[in-house]
Formats: sequence, C-alpha cells, structure tokens
Amino acid sequence: MILLPLITGKLKVLVVDDSLLISNRLRNLLSDLEYTQFSAHAENYTDALLFTDALKPHVLLLDININGKSGIEILKQVKKDYPSVKVIMFTNQSEEHYRKLCIGLGADYFLDKSSEFESLTGLLEKIYENTKW
Repeated sequence: MILLPLITGKLKVLVVDDSLLISNRLRNLLSDLEYTQFSAHAENYTDALLFTDALKPHVLLLDININGKSGIEILKQVKKDYPSVKVIMFTNQSEEHYRKLCIGLGADYFLDKSSEFESLTGLLEKIYENTKW
C-alpha cells in the first residue's frame, strides 16, 4: 500500500493492481507526466475502496484480477458511490466479453496492458483536458 501527498491541479490517479511490477511502472509513467499524480496503489478490494473514499481520485486504473474480490466488483462499487471517477480498466483480460461487461458496468475506458500500455498517456491527457477544476 502506497499513499502520497496530493498536489492541487493535477489528476489524482489511484492504481489498483496486485502486481508491484505494474504498479511501479505506472508510478514512473505518471510521475513523468506534468498533469498527473500517482496518488496511491491498492492491491485489494478493501484498500481500493478505502483509498477511493479518502482521496477522491479523478482516475482509477483498475485491473480485473486482484486479491480478494475482482476488479469488476470494485468497478461496480466505485461507479455507484463516485460516478464522476473516470475508471480505466487496465488489464491482461482483454477478451471481448470482459470489455463489454466492464463498459456495460460503467467503465469509461478499457485498455489491454500488453498492447495498449503506451496509449495510456494520451488517454490521461484527454481526461485532464476535460476535467473541471
């Protein structure tokens, strides 16, 4: 569990993934972008919901396969409690049925970690430009 101080005027990004390797890669990517801030990393359902409640992130980068309940359960709860949070499903489970399910449950975007990692920066920039401060 990693929690960092918040910076005003930047996209607060919460990463929910049980892979420390992916989390560290995302942390490095986000720290290189002037308009984003890696705010926290959660590895499980409970921490994901606690951090969402405490930090009120603008963006949730969410894997499907995590410890405890699935990312799909987190997606349902976050969209119910915080519908304005932009949820990017960021997963290796890129099968079309997962894509349709997640979008149907309110995910704003669905990216395949293995083939769309680099497109994340452009997507975050788009979200930043459309965020009302």
